[in-house]
Amino acid sequence: WEEALQLLSLMWRSGVTPNTITFSATISACEKAAEWKKALHMLNVMEQSRGEPDSITFNAAMSTCEKAGVWEMALSLFAVMPQRHVEPNTITFNASISACAKAGKWREALHLCSLMTRRKVESDTITVSAAISACEKGDAWDIAINLLKAMNPRTVQANDITYNSAISACERCGRWAEVLALLGLMHVAKLEVEGISYGDAISSCKRASRWQSAQHMMTVVRNSWTRSKEGSDGRR
Repeated sequence: WEEALQLLSLMWRSGVTPNTITFSATISACEKAAEWKKALHMLNVMEQSRGEPDSITFNAAMSTCEKAGVWEMALSLFAVMPQRHVEPNTITFNASISACAKAGKWREALHLCSLMTRRKVESDTITVSAAISACEKGDAWDIAINLLKAMNPRTVQANDITYNSAISACERCGRWAEVLALLGLMHVAKLEVEGISYGDAISSCKRASRWQSAQHMMTVVRNSWTRSKEGSDGRR
């Protein structure tokens, strides 16, 4: 990102006025390093120089805020977009929802999902996974389950991240039956189950004194680990 800023400075000194693409690329470079203050400064410089930020510019700036964990700034940028006559798209909403998810702001994340639907902006797997992750951090396990159920497999496919977030949400609230049901759905969908999800299942069963279920899950984990090791040895 520092090299990108240096190149932009060189353009100014050479009498070349940066355009929207140049500014967007520079802000995108800041995104990779989560340098949100630099990204917002570049956005401000762009507008002062009468540049016209587009959706790519705003998306890059919001993603920078999301990676830096400053969800308020991400939402502030989202609110500014209509004033700049820039329409939010799927990437815009995803960056905003993900920023809220990192901060555990599940109500804000759900509001954005609702707004997305009203504006007829297409959601994707990232959208729903981020919203479920927000619910996980906010202990809203029931809403996480409802979001998962509402996914239309013909348009939005749930992946392992989606299920793992829902499982974590249920485990945090001691919903052992829901955890086991979600693990079962993952197996049916032939999705890879991470060790942390098995751990959540065992933990929730133990907390509910469901020792038999916990023991069964540990057997499943051992068998899964054995098959994985045998497959790895066979490829050597």
